[in-house]
Amino acid sequence: MKTFRLVLLACLPIWIGSSGCQRGKPMDEAAIMQRADSVFNAGKEAALQQAVQNCETNKATWIQQKTDSIYKAMAAAHGGM
Repeated sequence: MKTFRLVLLACLPIWIGSSGCQRGKPMDEAAIMQRADSVFNAGKEAALQQAVQNCETNKATWIQQKTDSIYKAMAAAHGGM
């Protein structure tokens, strides 16, 4: 009995401390879906922006290569402008 009281007294501060913590309200299904959609849309937007940036970079590189190729072909045809 004495051991039980000691265990109870030892656990009491832990129990009081943990019960004082603020716990958020559990989310309902609609809130969970809204949060999931929000996270997904943010990730989708970031991926889309990265894809557009990569496309623009590739397009600029391709245009520069084609321009250089045309210029070199014209220079060779006209005897080295």
